[in-house]
Amino acid sequence: MVTQRQIKAWIPEALAIFQRFMPPFPGMDTIPIPEIHIVSDKTVFPTRKMLVAKLRSRQTDIDEDHYTSIMEMIHGDLGDAILIWQKYIPDPQKIPLADDYFCHYLWHELGHYYAIHNECRSDDLHRFNNPGLAAERAKQEGYWMWSEFIAEAIAGFLYSQYKYRCLSVTDKHLFLLSPVSIHHLF
Repeated sequence: MVTQRQIKAWIPEALAIFQRFMPPFPGMDTIPIPEIHIVSDKTVFPTRKMLVAKLRSRQTDIDEDHYTSIMEMIHGDLGDAILIWQKYIPDPQKIPLADDYFCHYLWHELGHYYAIHNECRSDDLHRFNNPGLAAERAKQEGYWMWSEFIAEAIAGFLYSQYKYRCLSVTDKHLFLLSPVSIHHLF
């Protein structure tokens, strides 16, 4: 299993890439990057419960028996936090490019932060959550579906920007023509 020490070493790299490539939104300099908490099997639910209360989050509904999130962005009236469940992070001893996977997961959660705070200053996606929609329809047509799409698009964008800038001039030409680059743009 990946160690907390390794995870803590990857976090600054992922944050630096996020801050380097994401365009600022109005007020971004006044909204802090979410607190990041690495949790174990023993601490995941107590830590999550504490953060939900501390941040005055509405994200209270979870099924602890089926909760398997690798990471979770918790947004509340008093701020944001990201939970990283250590046991689900790829082990670099077993999985090549484990650090890339980790960065992608964290960028996805930071994508939620970016979308939530950006939408507060622009066109509010919550308008799609008509209170009259049935629960399943709200999941399919409402904000939460778009939230996941936006977060994953941001993660894919960051991955492509980061990988593209790591390549040599010759490799960049090949990268732009490769199916992998096309995959990461969508």
